[in-house]
Amino acid sequence: MTKTIVAVYDSVTDAKDAVTNLVNSGVKATDISLVTYDENGQYAQLLQGNQLGSLETATVDDDVSAGEGAAFGALTGLAIGLAALAIPGIGPVIAAGPLASALTGAAVGAVAGAATGGLVGGLVNMGVPEEDAHLYAESVRRGGAAVIVKAPDDMVETSSTVMSSCGPIDVDRSAQNWREKGWNRFDESAQPYSDVNRDRDFSRTEESTNRVRSY
Repeated sequence: MTKTIVAVYDSVTDAKDAVTNLVNSGVKATDISLVTYDENGQYAQLLQGNQLGSLETATVDDDVSAGEGAAFGALTGLAIGLAALAIPGIGPVIAAGPLASALTGAAVGAVAGAATGGLVGGLVNMGVPEEDAHLYAESVRRGGAAVIVKAPDDMVETSSTVMSSCGPIDVDRSAQNWREKGWNRFDESAQPYSDVNRDRDFSRTEESTNRVRSY
């Protein structure tokens, strides 16, 4: 038996730390998925740089800090099947792992193109309840980075502990903030945000609990 474990982080750096620590803890890279918003295609550019050689030599433009560039570079060595995609309701994203395959409907390498399905559907197919899938999709739409692990029973506790240690956001508290401003659920027909820093409202307080969920 396996469980699907999900956490959302408010930066690629935190997501990279989670993926790194998961792999170092014995989780198979092939069991780890990641998806993050790529508003201006900055990570896709770095991904293309990596196709030509070491990502360390790729140009990091003004949209990506040196730290974010280094974090993304580390992900290319850890995540399986990094792909640059266009997701309905979100826009450009970088996805990796089984989720990337689910979104494209095929095995994924370092490719670019349109997703054949929405993010909510992709998450539901991985075992996430639809209600929660809407929260995760909206988190990505607002600039978050979601990490999803398909863990066998003997790695569920380890995976959850590792993911919790890297500072995930509280999606329930975040959604409460969004609802107070009129949000209801993720809308695939909505226009992507033009600024990922606008209305993020990510909660990560000391009182936050259950920031990593297993299904």
